[in-house]
Amino acid sequence: MVSAMSQVPSVNKGLKSLSPSDTREAAFIDYLTFTVTADAVKALAPDARALHSGYDAQHEASQLVFAQILLAVLGLSDLLVLNGNRGGFRSFYDHHFKLHTADGDVCGVIAFGGERQRFTTMIQLTGAGCAHVQAWGRVRDVLEQMSARVTRVDVAHDDYEGAHNIDDAIRWHSEGLFTTTGRPPALQVVGWDDGSGKTVYIGKNTGNQQLCVYEKGRQQGARDDDASVNWVRWEARFGSEYRDIPLDVLTNPVAYLVGHYPVMKYWIDALCSRMRTARERVASNLSHSLRWARRQYGSVINLLVENLPEPEQLVRFLSRHVAKKTPPPWLKTNPFGAFVIAEAVEGRLEILT
Repeated sequence: MVSAMSQVPSVNKGLKSLSPSDTREAAFIDYLTFTVTADAVKALAPDARALHSGYDAQHEASQLVFAQILLAVLGLSDLLVLNGNRGGFRSFYDHHFKLHTADGDVCGVIAFGGERQRFTTMIQLTGAGCAHVQAWGRVRDVLEQMSARVTRVDVAHDDYEGAHNIDDAIRWHSEGLFTTTGRPPALQVVGWDDGSGKTVYIGKNTGNQQLCVYEKGRQQGARDDDASVNWVRWEARFGSEYRDIPLDVLTNPVAYLVGHYPVMKYWIDALCSRMRTARERVASNLSHSLRWARRQYGSVINLLVENLPEPEQLVRFLSRHVAKKTPPPWLKTNPFGAFVIAEAVEGRLEILT
């Protein structure tokens, strides 16, 4: 197997604002839109001035504070930046504020109402916004408490090696593997044979569900000799026009993806299995290394702890005089080691403490 690190594009998930992720995911949320009411947010932030009886759903100052409170409730206020300049009509809402990454890239909007939208507030996170969410479990819990309604969610799988590409999608469509009941879904192929990338749409975008398969590496400008040229994204787009979208999709996106497109199950399940094995192997090797380090260097480290007045000094000392930048051999030889090391470290430290 080719090293996983050599196949990960320099910009993960196609985002200019995000450096490569430390975690390879079998599936992830790449777009999310949901609506909430002011009363629901007020129940989670009862001390917020903007949500007391003086709150005006159409007043710009009230809306701005409301948006800030909503980001804080979702745990996103430290991750995304709210643009204080209110814009006009957006997605059938009267007003909106844009969300930015720290680098200034637009990654979503918070839109406010009017009577036709039943005075709800809409939050929309693009791929750039979703990529900055560090705790989908928290977002799910908060949305559940607010009785939020998800109106659109995109679940994506990145095949960095391109083992399954748009030709496979077209062939599987012709074989009826995307047909559930009745007529097969519509198929559209968009793009050119000039290296700029093609896209296959399975299902119409006017419907409630659509699978989009596209050559992400080429659309990001990768050339034939680039490591990311084979990168293909499989993206399922779900709407709420004819169904209720369960909040479970936020914490278990892979099940939602393969549940609606079973043809993808066999290789995504295999990827999940390899990642679980890699995570267990890294955790085991890390535990062994920590035990060995304790036997060999535990007394010396304790001596430093007792004689250095501040903990930060120990960290600086070890980083400068002991630590090596090269990863241990057992990590370098693990195909998914670089993607699961953070989880393994967290798990081992919890056991040790």
